[in-house]
Amino acid sequence: MKRTDPIKNWATQIPFGVRTLSVHVMPEAHQHSDMELNYVFSGRMTYLLGGQLVTLSPGALTAFWATVPHQVIHIEPNTRLGCAVLPMNWVLQWPLPKSFVKNLLNGHMLTDPSQPQLDGALIQQWAQDCQQSKVIFQKIALDEIQARLKRFGLNHQKVKTGKIDPIACHPKIIRLTRYIAEHFTEDLPIDQIAKSVGLHPNYAMTLFRKHYGLTLNQYVTRQRISYAQRLLITHDMDILQVALASGFNSLSRFYKAFKEIAGQTPRAYRLSLRQDIAEIKS
Repeated sequence: MKRTDPIKNWATQIPFGVRTLSVHVMPEAHQHSDMELNYVFSGRMTYLLGGQLVTLSPGALTAFWATVPHQVIHIEPNTRLGCAVLPMNWVLQWPLPKSFVKNLLNGHMLTDPSQPQLDGALIQQWAQDCQQSKVIFQKIALDEIQARLKRFGLNHQKVKTGKIDPIACHPKIIRLTRYIAEHFTEDLPIDQIAKSVGLHPNYAMTLFRKHYGLTLNQYVTRQRISYAQRLLITHDMDILQVALASGFNSLSRFYKAFKEIAGQTPRAYRLSLRQDIAEIKS
């Protein structure tokens, strides 16, 4: 696929940005096709990510591919975050360490705590550069982000999952999302999901919607689409094989769900993101 100049396309169609912000609990899970870089300046925040609780503390740069449904479910007071959002097709084009790219594509949240003070200053500088009207400042920020990701790729480790006060997130919800994360490629009726945590199906659906902002079926579908996106980039399967491997029993349902969530067909998605698959898989 022909590589594009990110700055040339940025203003018209490709989302890219860095900002600092106060963090709030998210009312529902969401997903998007970008890579996120997070840096916590103060406080702590906890994601529910792919059935796992992940708590981010000050001073470490973290990265994850946001196709995985994620939701901030708990924060400490006055938590402040620096966040960079990068189109995944740019990340796949950059000469980054292969193990780093593989872990991103496998849905892991990664961290590099090696230079906390410098990363805090960098995030703030990138945020300022992204507010400049001259493209040259945005280009500088992008060049520096790419260089930082190269070092990140050499130092990275997986973020450890953890525990928080059950009041912040109902323990049954965590068990439900974990069960789905482990079984979404299978036939997965609601009563089976509910039974896995000892709940009546109706109560499980109500509880999940209340705490996660999605129905159980919507969450299962998002997990399947997230997995399908990874397969489309990293494997040579045809579209039908990807649909079946992701837990869909109908190609038409797969196409409909994929377009609703990813905004394009599976084939278009593969063409827009896929680079040298041999390099990624090797």
